[in-house]
Amino acid sequence: MRQNAERCTAALSAAVSNYVDIFEHVEGQIIHAHQKDQERKRNCVMMPSKKLQTFLSLPKKQMKKSLSETSELEKELGNYTCALHARLSPNEHTAIKNSDYVKLSESIGTSVKQAKKIATTVKLIRNVQKQVKKPEINPSKEFTMAALF
Repeated sequence: MRQNAERCTAALSAAVSNYVDIFEHVEGQIIHAHQKDQERKRNCVMMPSKKLQTFLSLPKKQMKKSLSETSELEKELGNYTCALHARLSPNEHTAIKNSDYVKLSESIGTSVKQAKKIATTVKLIRNVQKQVKKPEINPSKEFTMAALF
């Protein structure tokens, strides 16, 4: 019995050591994720400026024209988008996508009404960026290009 226990001691010691290593690694990952989450939550994103809000309410063609006329507005839109992306967690992005205002409000610690307003703004900005980034293709140029190949 004693000899059997002595033979198993090395294996038991290795298993315990392996368990401790795994535990410390997982603990480090959890702490790191928590710190990143806390850092993300410290980022405060205000509502868009009046200028950007006015821009967001324009029809699509006027938006493109406004952006082509001033790089300042395009820069502000880009900065605002980056700030939103940095502040919102993947779960918050999903809640916005699914229009789950209750989940969003619980996650960011605000009222459902305010969460709905935030989600609407985020969706609007995403749509604007998609629309603005789409290049306008002239059908005659497209035909000419196709004829070349």
